[in-house]
Amino acid sequence: MKPKLLIVDDGEEIRTQMKWALAGDYEVFLAEDRPTALEIFRAHQPPVVLLDLGLPPHPSNPTEGLAALTEMLALDRLVKVIIISGQGEKENALQAIGAGAYDFCSSAASTSCSWKRNMPNSNACCAATLLKAWWATARRCAVFLK
Repeated sequence: MKPKLLIVDDGEEIRTQMKWALAGDYEVFLAEDRPTALEIFRAHQPPVVLLDLGLPPHPSNPTEGLAALTEMLALDRLVKVIIISGQGEKENALQAIGAGAYDFCSSAASTSCSWKRNMPNSNACCAATLLKAWWATARRCAVFLK
């Protein structure tokens, strides 16, 4: 059985690209907004979530993503939420980490990646790299997830 992974991003192309890159290793669930993400999170309880901060109805503001982060952690304090966002301002990163995010990856952080099929999208590249490292650590430490 593959580990479960929830990808929350309002960009259909980004969700599709991440699913394409990660579906071989993970059971991938997709959501484009906070209500859908929380519904899927409750139903499937993935141990890892890739979360964009800019979600509808205010995609240029991090409030929906931060609210999703807070609600997911309230439901499962052990979930690892990795923020993947074009809203890479330091303030957003500090706020997300302070609220309990496992890590923060700005889409501006990377422009190329050799891991997993040379994904041109830096969000997908960053997320895939973080996931690879996180799962390797979890396995080494014998942290077996749902």
